[in-house]
Amino acid sequence: MPSKDTNGAIRLRGVRHNNLKNLDLDLPKGKLIVFTGLSGSGKSSLAFDTLFAEGQRRYVETFSPYVRQFFDRMDKPQVDRIDGIPPAIALGQRNTVRTTRSTIGTMTEVCDHMKQLWVHLAQCHCDHCGKPVTRDEPLAVWKTLLNSQIPEALVTFDVPLSNKISITESLQLIGKQGYRRIIDPTSKTKRGRLPELLRIEETSKRLAKRKLASLTVLQDRIRLDKGSRARFLEAAGQAYQFGKGHLAVHTAVLGQRRFSRHFHCAACDTEYRDPSPSLFSFNSPIGACPDCKGFGRIISIDYRLAMPDLTKSIAGGVVKPWQTGHGVECQREMMAAAKQDGIPIDVPFNKLPKKTRDWVIHGEPNYGEPGHTWPDAWYGVAGYFRWLESKAYKMHVRVLLSRYRSYTMCPTCEGQRFMPDSLRFKLDYTGSGDWLTLSDFYRLPIRDAAGMIENLTHRLNLNQSDALAPVLAEVRGRLDAMVRIGLGYLTLDRATRTLSGGETQRVNLTACLSSRLVNMLYVLDEPSVGLHPRDTGRLVGLLENLRDLGNTLVVVEHETGVIRRADHIVDLGPKRGECGGEIVYDGAGSRLAKCRASLTGAYLSGRRQLETPPARKVTARTQRLRLTKFTRHNLIDFTVDIPLGRLVCVTGVSGSGKTTLIRDGLLPALLDKLGGTPLDARLAKLTGWQSIDSVMMVDQSSLGRTPRSNPAVYVHAFDDIRKLFAASPEAKALELPAGAFSFNSAQGQCGYCRGTGFEKIEMQFLSDVFIKCPECNGRRYRGHVLEAKLKPPLAKHLAWNIADLLDATADEVILFLDAYPDSRTAAKARTKLQLLSDVGLGYLRLGQPVNTLSGGESQRLKLVRSLAEAHGKRTATGPILYLFDEPTTGLHFDDIRLLAKMLHRLVDEGHSVLVVEHNLDLIRQADWIIDLGPEAGDEGGQLVAQGSPQTLAKNKQSHTAKALRDR
Repeated sequence: MPSKDTNGAIRLRGVRHNNLKNLDLDLPKGKLIVFTGLSGSGKSSLAFDTLFAEGQRRYVETFSPYVRQFFDRMDKPQVDRIDGIPPAIALGQRNTVRTTRSTIGTMTEVCDHMKQLWVHLAQCHCDHCGKPVTRDEPLAVWKTLLNSQIPEALVTFDVPLSNKISITESLQLIGKQGYRRIIDPTSKTKRGRLPELLRIEETSKRLAKRKLASLTVLQDRIRLDKGSRARFLEAAGQAYQFGKGHLAVHTAVLGQRRFSRHFHCAACDTEYRDPSPSLFSFNSPIGACPDCKGFGRIISIDYRLAMPDLTKSIAGGVVKPWQTGHGVECQREMMAAAKQDGIPIDVPFNKLPKKTRDWVIHGEPNYGEPGHTWPDAWYGVAGYFRWLESKAYKMHVRVLLSRYRSYTMCPTCEGQRFMPDSLRFKLDYTGSGDWLTLSDFYRLPIRDAAGMIENLTHRLNLNQSDALAPVLAEVRGRLDAMVRIGLGYLTLDRATRTLSGGETQRVNLTACLSSRLVNMLYVLDEPSVGLHPRDTGRLVGLLENLRDLGNTLVVVEHETGVIRRADHIVDLGPKRGECGGEIVYDGAGSRLAKCRASLTGAYLSGRRQLETPPARKVTARTQRLRLTKFTRHNLIDFTVDIPLGRLVCVTGVSGSGKTTLIRDGLLPALLDKLGGTPLDARLAKLTGWQSIDSVMMVDQSSLGRTPRSNPAVYVHAFDDIRKLFAASPEAKALELPAGAFSFNSAQGQCGYCRGTGFEKIEMQFLSDVFIKCPECNGRRYRGHVLEAKLKPPLAKHLAWNIADLLDATADEVILFLDAYPDSRTAAKARTKLQLLSDVGLGYLRLGQPVNTLSGGESQRLKLVRSLAEAHGKRTATGPILYLFDEPTTGLHFDDIRLLAKMLHRLVDEGHSVLVVEHNLDLIRQADWIIDLGPEAGDEGGQLVAQGSPQTLAKNKQSHTAKALRDR
């Protein structure tokens, strides 16, 4: 039992998770708390593996055993006691969504609210006349006619006739209902007059020989004045009843006008589906496009992949799959068919007339009809792929088809996801004829969608008692929150799987704010990732709003703007890995800069700064890459020069086009020029690439989920280490090859745990329990493999077996390998591990699974792998262009210092480095800055400024320049 009141604090005692050193910590509730410190110092272990895990575990354990089995099982953290912890929600950086059904709209529940609004506010428009379709209730019909100032009207309804009974019998049945007159179907109504009427008893003989589909029965003849209102309403109601929801009004002025109580266009006699919330959901079979099932795209043959080079002729091999293997026969058949039909085979394909190009791709127009099949008619490239698809039950055929398939926009819904019935409903959000479908609304940038809802709210001016008022308020609040957090450039139909980690976390944050939960613990992992310094203040404002609702926020963060506005700060350190895990500072955010023991405080106060970057000027003689006329997303005919042999930063607000420029423009064009595989057939024009030998991309994608991969394996050092062990005298005596020293190989792995080192015991209603393998005691290897040890000849060092080496840190293994100066294998392994140490990852144990690394550690491990691969090619290749996508993600100020040193080292070795970045410290280290903007989305995509950091800081239009001046 806790001895003190825990209403105002979360009390942690004896936290020992991962590298945390038996910490005791009190965190105030209802505050914005920031955990900061060096990467690998234990921030994520404290925030996520301890606080969040225990808060969620306790909440889930309040449910019954039956309910708990449907939740993810959570391990209890290694801690003595935690008191006063509320239910917890974690917002991490990882985007785990893989389906394109999930969009920003569905993630924030805006779609759920909009489909309710659309049912009540949108109007259906007729496909034929384009007029709004409404239900014509008797009162609405009366008002329409009264406003037309018509003196007299006939109210009628139609009675369909059956072939089983005669017209005479039908008239008798109508007469029994009390009706006495019908409209004469044999006479035409003259303009300005009412139609002729016939008495039922006089009609039988006159119409006996005529074939009629229906009869028009007179319900009532009424003078249209205010005193006739009740009579008209009664007549219209009766006419609707006997006319099965349809009636007609005949007047001398307007002629015949049809009305319907159903959802029906009376003028065109077309009936439409009644609106329902499911009709406006692309994730429902009722509202989804029948062809693409609501995805907005279909997978089909992409002829740009099948015919990538249109400058080739038919004889020159314009059809790529027909140049090798069984496709060569199709090439011969095309040559024969072209000769027979007089098609030129030596003219470049793009210079052939359209009719001839269609002949090559689609074959002869009537192919497939009787007498028009091969060899009597040409089947075309499309016919070849149709034949392949009929053989898709074979694995190798499916593999071949996958090379030439790609996602294309659904031709039925044109990417709108909805079925035609849904798209007939439009909303006039201004009241002046600005009609918008729900798909059009989802395609608007969020800032424009927020403005539209704002206008709609003012125009409707709903009372609080109105059922739609809270729904409209929810949509308005969610959209405004996304605009304030810097996501206004996105669209509501943007697939969640395409968002970056930072964008995903901020969208989730918006959803949490809109949920208005109170007394919760929110744990966030660097919400400022991918956010321009201009938008950081907005982010903190949103966090403070969440705090002011009565929640406690724990934020793992390195961004200066967030740290300075924190209510409480916990700084972990003093170093990384095993040398971290201690509390360096625990107190108010305003006093951190004065703490002498804190490395974070030293950088915040300016006592420590990044080294001055080397002076590398960009002159007119500097070699440049030139990307011209590139169009994609918000970049239109974009042209830019990128200096080579320099550290170049691409900056700009989130959504300005930075990642599009690098990932969709520069990288595919370079891969195409350098002989690699282009990522897209729509390539930009590129010049000046001849001085580059290769290109490497280091992005934010996940390292993997398997615990079998570790830092030694990931940087390719483990192969050399295994070879070194295999060359030892003990290994030779035991006849152990290099493969025996791999825990992923059946030769050396423990037969009981298969090289994992642990055994999983599944519990029915509790978390799975992991215990050390009883056979190998967690060492992963068979006993005879562990007998082979390495004893350094030139050092007083204990002999290590392969398991000892995997338990050691990278820095310890480097010292161990230094004792083998004559071994090339040891030197190769040491070089790769030295890169780990150079980027500040020397504290990692070589056998630590990569799925347990923090975000910052994962980013730098990717960098090390790229550098190791480049080092292996250095003797055979020349300069390399490195492309980095926000490499400072998860990095402390001191980690950024090490990263900057590594990037400068690459440039000094003759390589080129291009970085997409928001961190001002790294931007200042650049030799050249390319700033995009000025805003995001359709308001961005322009080259705002370029130059050195000093030159750029003087620019008045650039948001990046303002941030450089202010900090």
